[in-house]
Amino acid sequence: MGYVLERMGDNYFAIANDNSDCCVGYVRLRGGLYEIRDEDSEVVTTVGSLDEAIPALVVYIEQNPPQWECEGVFRYTKNTEYAVLRVEWEKAGWLAFRDDCLLMQNGQSAIFSSLEEAQRVADAHYRDGYPNSEFVFDGFAWSSILDPWWSYPGRILALRGELVP
Repeated sequence: MGYVLERMGDNYFAIANDNSDCCVGYVRLRGGLYEIRDEDSEVVTTVGSLDEAIPALVVYIEQNPPQWECEGVFRYTKNTEYAVLRVEWEKAGWLAFRDDCLLMQNGQSAIFSSLEEAQRVADAHYRDGYPNSEFVFDGFAWSSILDPWWSYPGRILALRGELVP
């Protein structure tokens, strides 16, 4: 996975996942040190130079991977660097979603008998279809996204504005 710094203002930057264009953290110069914050704006560490910002955040992300969170008896979510995964109980069983795309199995809604199985399969497929990601060929796939953002070469770089080398 690659990450890029995006200038947000004087001495303030966003760190984005280069494949998903999702913001994973922030960097701000404070008192001679660069303060690194996660996507929830919680301070995770400080570093001495801007060049150290991305490696420091990568270490933090590796040591603190996203976890499934209970939002109610019948709904769990997980905020990843690519999308928000969601698992919900419906009448027939557990369904999995990536953002608003339903997980399908052989062209039909994938229905799981257990929460754990729905989460496991969603986790296995959370990067499907993104640049530089490999597909898992097990009969599961997210419902089609008719016009994905990555289908327009150069569009993201144009939207990002000034990137920091």
